[in-house]
Amino acid sequence: MPSPPRRAPRRNPIFTVVLVFVILMVSILSVQFAGSMETAEPSPSVAGLQWLTHSFNEEFSIGHGISVLVTGGGVITAEDNLAGLPQGETCIYLDIEVKGGSGESAEKADLSEPYLWCEEEGYLSPGTDNSELLYGLEDFGVSPVQFSDCRQEDPLYGQIVFLVPEGSTEFTFGLEQYDELSGVTYMHEIYFYIE
Repeated sequence: MPSPPRRAPRRNPIFTVVLVFVILMVSILSVQFAGSMETAEPSPSVAGLQWLTHSFNEEFSIGHGISVLVTGGGVITAEDNLAGLPQGETCIYLDIEVKGGSGESAEKADLSEPYLWCEEEGYLSPGTDNSELLYGLEDFGVSPVQFSDCRQEDPLYGQIVFLVPEGSTEFTFGLEQYDELSGVTYMHEIYFYIE
């Protein structure tokens, strides 16, 4: 007489559900991980560069005990009859306050060269060596300053001045900060536009 058929041992239904769930999660995670590897770009901080966006009236630190506050600014055009303003250019100035540094720490923090990005012209350096323009700015209440003028005991107040092509409307003011300990360069930027 043949023996009765053997029944497969019963598995616990909870075990089966957990097993299916684990297999499903491993599959999903491996697909996501593989997808992220194909499209991943290096993080700015990993690449040694980190962009920090600020706004007007937001005080921010730029290392070496120095803090910066940009409170606003203004525009002086050819229609305003600014003496010494080159033809086809507009004067943009930013009201700025720098505290806590000295000329030496400003140099270490690479503050001698803030910049203004203007789509029509690219990167622009501040200031002018046009003495007629500098005297003319006084009539508009503008006192051009440089970061190297910063002293620890006295905050630096004044305006950073840029000459831009007439008709330019969108700008980015920026300061570069290099952290010697981490090797990271921080780019502090303020975006603004004029009408």
